Amino acid sequence: MRQKLAELINIIFGFRKFILMMLLFAIGIVFRLNDKVNGQEFVDLMKNTAIAFFAANGIEHLTETVKTYVSSKAGAAAVTEEVVEGPASEDAK
Repeated sequence: MRQKLAELINIIFGFRKFILMMLLFAIGIVFRLNDKVNGQEFVDLMKNTAIAFFAANGIEHLTETVKTYVSSKAGAAAVTEEVVEGPASEDAK
């Protein structure tokens, strides 16, 4: 049961921006159907929301790529130092 709940939370966390975007679209549609916003305001809301969504996803993926690159460089540097110094042998002690 806990495993299924953890998987559900993980899925929801992975789609958090997408769920928020769909919720905002639904609210905008309801407001448009009830004439709370006119057509131009609805288009502006959807346009700005889409731009913000794409920007947030782009920045998130860019930072994840940079983090992966930096961590791979740090791992390669640690391996290189070990190879250059060589393992300590029992005879050297």
